[in-house]
Amino acid sequence: MAELKYVNLEYYLANYIDMEDEDIITKYLTKAERLVDILTYRRITKLGYDNCTTFEQEIIRESVCEIANFHYNNNEYMDSMLSEYALNGVSLKIAPDFKTINVNGVILSSENYSKLKQLRYCNLTFTY
Repeated sequence: MAELKYVNLEYYLANYIDMEDEDIITKYLTKAERLVDILTYRRITKLGYDNCTTFEQEIIRESVCEIANFHYNNNEYMDSMLSEYALNGVSLKIAPDFKTINVNGVILSSENYSKLKQLRYCNLTFTY
């Protein structure tokens, strides 16, 4: 499994409770780190995480953990090819709402994206 770049297991276990199995935590944190790289146009990787300010590192860590939790908690809906299901008069429609957002193909909570947008790396006009 890939080495985590922005957050470690100890940080997650100390601050979040959604997942308990370390292999599952690592799987979702790795996925979340890749999604953060997409949302920030890989600028954190290019600049180097250690070169980010303390505030930026905190936002990145929190965002990775929250995106991991979001994907873990909504996994069955996000990986489904169905967008609507009906049986015996009861229907379920899986559709985006005001609490989720799709940015560059990444689905996440709008609250978490708002937090991540505090970073200069999400801005298309950012220059090094």
